Amino acid sequence: MWATTYFRDKFFGRIRTMSQCEAINALIKRYVRRKSSIFEFTHCFERAVREYRNNEREADFNDSFAEPVLTTSLHKFEREASKLYTMQIFKEVREELLIAGSLNVIERVELGDKLLFKMKKYSDLGKEHSVVSDALKTNLSCECHHYESRGIPCAHIFAVMKYEFMDAIPISLVCKRWTKTAKSELVCSDKLDGVDSYVMKSARFGSVAALAHKICDIASNKRGLFLNITNDLLSLIHKYETMPDSCSKDKLCLNHVGDPTIVKTKGAPKKRGLDKKKRRCRSCNSFGHTAKNCAKLRAKDDDKKGGDHNKLSSPEEKDDVTTHEIYEEAPHEISSSFVVPNPSKRKPNEKELVKNRLSKKAKCPAPIYEKDDVIVSGR
Repeated sequence: MWATTYFRDKFFGRIRTMSQCEAINALIKRYVRRKSSIFEFTHCFERAVREYRNNEREADFNDSFAEPVLTTSLHKFEREASKLYTMQIFKEVREELLIAGSLNVIERVELGDKLLFKMKKYSDLGKEHSVVSDALKTNLSCECHHYESRGIPCAHIFAVMKYEFMDAIPISLVCKRWTKTAKSELVCSDKLDGVDSYVMKSARFGSVAALAHKICDIASNKRGLFLNITNDLLSLIHKYETMPDSCSKDKLCLNHVGDPTIVKTKGAPKKRGLDKKKRRCRSCNSFGHTAKNCAKLRAKDDDKKGGDHNKLSSPEEKDDVTTHEIYEEAPHEISSSFVVPNPSKRKPNEKELVKNRLSKKAKCPAPIYEKDDVIVSGR
């Protein structure tokens, strides 16, 4: 992009707004589907974060234990770069070392306490690059601003170091962000060196002195509170003189990140709705049982059955006895299809039973006898 030309001397940690958004979208897109619910999206997002952290752990492991193979002619610089930088940054530094092998310094000029080096690439004599260094050769800067924008020395600086027979990369050209020890020190707002700077000490002294001045003003104006304030100040001095410093050198300032507080969602049920409803009988409207095992309903059924039994055994039901007698007298004359009357319905009287018996007998066809048949009477 054309805008990057104006930011070549600014270090942004290789972060660009659009590239970061596109990278995150490309990462999440592999795990999240378009029609996923919020529950599925949460699990997929956590899976993506776990894989991202796992890749970071693998990179840290490779940086700590892997040793790359030296392939350039500048072995000292390459070996030192492999110990300083991470594996990904080391590959970029190695590319710069390969380019530095084809650069030749054509001029060295002393400008006071500065040194100016001019160089050209082998077989490309048209373009010229300049590198400025101090007299001690600890601070080097190139006109391409590669270190200022990318955080690693460019090939032109490595060419000057080769020309001056330097055997190590200056500390001023080592960006701590790309080193293996970038995570070793915790980022904290307070200094844990044990010895504070003079500015911080003066600031604390001024703030406490302002409060002490106000206390002195109150004690001098109020005679009755003078002794109380004096005793309180003496007790505070004795208390804090013997108390150790809470922010000591051995105690790290850790930024603990815990789990977020769990908040109920809008669709969560209320606590009173979670109570189980008691069972209620539809017969007696009491709790603790149902109509199937209701004692009152059973008692009513037993009373009803007892009343029906007494009613059937009363002398008024004479038709049943007569009916059974008729059945016993002529069982062979009644058809098998004859239906016994239901006791729960209206019972026929004796005349109706005789009429039904005669009608059944009349419907039966008379037997047909042959000439030679012999009829034997059973009586």
